[in-house]
Amino acid sequence: MAHLQRDQCSEPGGQLSTLVLIRETRAGETEVVRPALSVDQLLGTWRGEAITYRTDWSVSKPMATELTVSQSSSNTILQTWCAGPAKGSSHAKIAGSRLIFEQTGYQLLFLPNGGSSLCPQAIQRQTAFRCEIGWLIEPNTRLRLTREYRNDGSWAQQTLIKEKKVI
Repeated sequence: MAHLQRDQCSEPGGQLSTLVLIRETRAGETEVVRPALSVDQLLGTWRGEAITYRTDWSVSKPMATELTVSQSSSNTILQTWCAGPAKGSSHAKIAGSRLIFEQTGYQLLFLPNGGSSLCPQAIQRQTAFRCEIGWLIEPNTRLRLTREYRNDGSWAQQTLIKEKKVI
């Protein structure tokens, strides 16, 4: 699990400077150590289900999701996604151990143990944003937890997505 603290992890100007990854293992279970997530592991089509939890304690009905990640050139990734009726696409440049989404200002960091962190490259004051932590629980099964924050920095909702690679 990764833990972000905005005041300790950002430089002046809202730039992310530190990310702490704390590996946890349930009592009685053997620790599984996987290599850092890679582009190759993400490539393909992932289908799953998302459930959103809101600050008023309401919970959404499960919603079908699909994410397709393809490599459009040697250093560019194309993502297309849908979650219920919502659809979208984005491009990212491969930059070492991260993907840079220049259109949105977000970056996906490849973390040890099959993990990932999607967050803004810089958090602007009085601007809503979201962050996501993802991890492979098996080579073809991934969990993602997305948190959305309002423009005052307060938590708005979080969505848990469980997906399986189908292609």
